[in-house]
Amino acid sequence: MADPQLNGTNLLACPFTIPDPSASAPELLSRWSDSFIEGPPAIIISPNTEQDVVSAIKFARLNNLTIVPTGGRHGSALPIDSRTLYLDLKNLQSIIIDKQKEQVHFGGGVLTGDLLKQLSDQGYFTAVVNSNAVGVVGSLLGGGNTSVNGLVSWMADSVVSLRVVTAAGEILQIGPSSTGDELALFNVLNGAGHGLCVVAAVTMRIYPLSSLNLSPASKDDATPSIWSRTLIFPPTAVDAAVDAFLAFVPPPDPMNFIFGFTRGPPGTPLAGKPIIVLTGTYYGPTSEAEASPAGASLLNPSLVEKALMANTV
Repeated sequence: MADPQLNGTNLLACPFTIPDPSASAPELLSRWSDSFIEGPPAIIISPNTEQDVVSAIKFARLNNLTIVPTGGRHGSALPIDSRTLYLDLKNLQSIIIDKQKEQVHFGGGVLTGDLLKQLSDQGYFTAVVNSNAVGVVGSLLGGGNTSVNGLVSWMADSVVSLRVVTAAGEILQIGPSSTGDELALFNVLNGAGHGLCVVAAVTMRIYPLSSLNLSPASKDDATPSIWSRTLIFPPTAVDAAVDAFLAFVPPPDPMNFIFGFTRGPPGTPLAGKPIIVLTGTYYGPTSEAEASPAGASLLNPSLVEKALMANTV
């Protein structure tokens, strides 16, 4: 039933839900983090088309609601409350690969893992962040720091065009060849674009997997494999971990390093304990990875003996 305090639900031709104000907001939204969720949103709208997004924006303006578009639901810095229109883009899932142009066109709700799988099945890859669960658009709007920065640069540098719906409800196709305000909007969306409009679809460049010259997974499995080595250190080994990381700067173009602090995941011997994670990923032959100074350092016994765990995949 429509909330009598919300006007214009007749504008909405797509699925929508008006939550009970007393409902558990974290369970209702299933966001990566419960931070800044003050209560259920006024309405949850799941558009099926660009025109549905236009209608949602008109509805928000009519009811003085703040729109929060979501894809992978990892943008936990955005507050959610009773004046929020939660625009869930989960139905915008199309992925179209154009091998002739070496481009991929995908909807605003596509997750990184889904895009990667479809591309790899066709022998391609593109610049994406290092998590299957996050939305492609959300990470792109932050610039998109990827593990292939040294090869094809950031996600933003692979963008061909964006299909957006503005706050005025106007649908625009924008790209590097746009001019004036539309070019300015395209440029700012590629790195500092959160909160400016709704990105309904994206077209990005794609690259042949064969260009990476990957080694087979094993002698019995010809599937191309990415070399990756992870070392986990206790807090007492922070100096050794930091020194190792700094020694890799700058790494070879095909290599990417991640250095982070976290806690051991549930169900492991280190559950809840602070740990340091150092991971090196190499997009090329295994022999080349392990022969590089950075790769060899990750295999050095003097560093490995300080780690709680060391794995190569």
